[in-house]
Amino acid sequence: MIQYRQGTWGLAFAMQVKGSVFPKAFTWAAPCAIVSACLHMLLHHPDYAPEVERGPGPAGLNVMGGFSFIVGFLIVFRSQQAYSRWWEGCTLLHQLRGEWFNAFSTCMAFRNAAPDMQDDVIKFSHRLVRMMSMLYGAALSEVSELEGNAFDFIDFEDFDTDSLQFLMQSQVKCEIILQWVQRLVVEAHDASFIKIPPPLLSRIFHHLGNGAAILNNAKKLNDCPVPFPLAQIITFMLIIQWMMTSVVVATASSHPVWAGVISFGVIFAFWGVHYISAELEFPFGCDANDLPMHEMQMDMNRSLKELMHDQARSAPTFSFDSEKHKELHTESASLGSYLSRIVAQKTEDMDDSGPMKTRHPPRTMLAICLEGRPSDTFLMRGASTVSAPATSEPSSPQSALKRGSSTASAPPKLEAFGDTAAEEQLISLALRGSGPATGQTARASAPPQLGGDDGEGAKVPTDTASLQRVRVSKPPDHGRMSAFSAL
Repeated sequence: MIQYRQGTWGLAFAMQVKGSVFPKAFTWAAPCAIVSACLHMLLHHPDYAPEVERGPGPAGLNVMGGFSFIVGFLIVFRSQQAYSRWWEGCTLLHQLRGEWFNAFSTCMAFRNAAPDMQDDVIKFSHRLVRMMSMLYGAALSEVSELEGNAFDFIDFEDFDTDSLQFLMQSQVKCEIILQWVQRLVVEAHDASFIKIPPPLLSRIFHHLGNGAAILNNAKKLNDCPVPFPLAQIITFMLIIQWMMTSVVVATASSHPVWAGVISFGVIFAFWGVHYISAELEFPFGCDANDLPMHEMQMDMNRSLKELMHDQARSAPTFSFDSEKHKELHTESASLGSYLSRIVAQKTEDMDDSGPMKTRHPPRTMLAICLEGRPSDTFLMRGASTVSAPATSEPSSPQSALKRGSSTASAPPKLEAFGDTAAEEQLISLALRGSGPATGQTARASAPPQLGGDDGEGAKVPTDTASLQRVRVSKPPDHGRMSAFSAL
C-alpha cells in the first residue's frame, strides 16, 4: 500500500508513477487519439467531404451518448464494490490482530507472580508468544496472494520435531495452531501458571474464536471475486466504446487536433476508472495498492515482543502527593515529547543529587541547632541534600546527641527513617537540652524506648540502619541560639 501526503495544493503526489493506473489507461487512450486524428484527416479529404459532412447524425449521437452512460454506470458501480472489498479486507485484518492480541495480553496480565513458579511462568510466556506470532502469520498466509508467502515469525525452531512435521503436512495450518494455543492456555490454567477467574478465562477463548470467524470473512474476499458476467460485459463494452469514440469524434470534430484530444480524454477516463477497480478488488495481493501484509506481521511481532518486556509486566509506581495531585492538572503536549521531558528532568535531578537522591519527594526535614555546642544534630526524613561546613574529626553514632561534643562530620549521607515516635523523642531530647552547655543528659518524655542507655537512662537510638545521625559543625561567632525549622 502506498503511503502519501497530498500537500498544500494536492498536486505533487499525483506525479507519482508507482501504483498509478495512468500507464495502463494511457495505453488505450493514446492509440484512440491517433486513430481518431488520422480518420479525421482521411474522411475530411476533399474527395470524401460530401459524404462525411452528413456524419452519424443526431440519432447516432444520442445512441452513442446512451451507450457511454451505461458503460460509465457499470464501471462506477464496479469501482464502488472494489473499494468496499478493499476497505473490508483492511478492516478484517486489523480486527483479527486486535482479537488475538487481546487474548495474548489477557494471558500476560494474569500470570502467576509467585516467586517459586517464575521459571515455569516464563517458559509458558515464551511458548505462547511464539505460537501467537505463528498463528497471525499463518492467517495472513491463508488469505495472501504473495509469492512464497514469506512472513517474519518469532523463532519457533525449538518446538518438538513431531509437531512441526505434522504442521508442515497439514492443509489447515491456521486451525491447528489455534488449537495448540487454546490447549496451551488450558494447561497453563490447570498448572496455575495463570491465575484467572473462569469468566475472564472464557474471554480469552472468545477472543480467539472471534479471530477465527474474522479470518473466514477475510478468506471470502479471495474465494468470491466479482461475478464473471459483470467483469466480462464491462470489458467488452469498453472495447466497443473505444472503436465508436474514435469514429464519431473523427466525423464530428472540425480539426484533427480536437479529434485526438477529445478521444484521448474520454478513453483515458473510462479505462482509468476500470483499472482502479481491478487494482482494489483483491486487497491481499502483491501490487503496490494492496494491503501491507508484511508490515502487519512485523507490527504484530513488535507488539508481542514489547509485552514480554519486564517493565510491561507491572504498572508503574506513583509517588502520590495529596496537595499536588488533587488538582488533576493537564498539559497540552504530544505523549512522546511529554515523556521525553519528564524523563530528562528526572535524570537531571538524579545526576545533580548524586547517590543521595531518593525516588520520592522530600517530606520533612528537622534541623535542631543546640545552643552552646560546637556541633548540632540534623535529623531528616526523606530529604535529599544538606550542606554544612565540616571539621576534621568525625563523631560516632553513639555520641551524636551528647552535650559538649566537639566533633563534626563530613558532608552528611542522609537516609529516610519511618519511626515517627522515635523522631519525636529525639526532637524532645534536643529541645529540652537547649539551655547552657553542660554535661547533663536530656531525657526523653514519650515512648517508645530506643535501644542504648546514655547518661541518666535516656534512651538514644543505636541502630544506624534505621536512623542516620549526621553531625554538622556550628558556624563560629553566632552566639547562643536555638532554632527549629521544618522544610
